[in-house]
Amino acid sequence: MDLWVIGLNAGLAVYALIIQWVRFRSNTWFRYKKENAFLIALLIISILNAVNIIT
Repeated sequence: MDLWVIGLNAGLAVYALIIQWVRFRSNTWFRYKKENAFLIALLIISILNAVNIIT
């Protein structure tokens, strides 16, 4: 359980940093929306992997 919490917090922190960087370098709304959706998919995958570690 402790590893799951640490992993989730680390994943959220990295996700937030990446979102900040994408917003900073993004020029168009479409490009930002496309990359943001991709990063959200990566976050969901990382959460599912953390759940698999528990079970």
